[in-house]
Amino acid sequence: RDPPFGNSVVDPRSATVATVHAAAHGALRPLPTPTEFFMSTLILKFGSSILRTEDDLPTAVHEVYRWLRRGHRVVAVVSALQGTTDRQFAQAKRWSDDPIAQAALVATGERQAAALLALCLHRAGIDHRLLDASALRLRTQGKATDAMPLSIDTGLLQEALDMDSVVVVPGYCGRD
Repeated sequence: RDPPFGNSVVDPRSATVATVHAAAHGALRPLPTPTEFFMSTLILKFGSSILRTEDDLPTAVHEVYRWLRRGHRVVAVVSALQGTTDRQFAQAKRWSDDPIAQAALVATGERQAAALLALCLHRAGIDHRLLDASALRLRTQGKATDAMPLSIDTGLLQEALDMDSVVVVPGYCGRD
């Protein structure tokens, strides 16, 4: 089982997190503790109440840019546009009660919205990286249509943020 912060090792006596990863050319360097990491990195959740339609995408781009201007790195977690998830669940249930296939169909709405935000960020000239659950080794637990996140590889997320100050990830996607 992956530790809670991906490739982190927790020392229970000092409650510190010592994380290392291979940087370019195989050199090892310490990553910030989760507290340091999350102090300079903002996680913005763009749900369907914010992204009702494609017309709301510029508002999300503005919000990302607002925090970049203030010196923060941004992880944008994007949900499907309003109504998409309900339509996709209804469509999936018409065909089967297979929860794995239902979750796979519903996740396409999140991936589509994340890709649309990435396209809008590109159009605005904002460097970003679009990643999915596999790329971040996002692990979940529970039934496919209602899983809880367990861990993410913060080393991979750190590397992505080091390359581009904005990372866009779809919500509702993980690996069991």
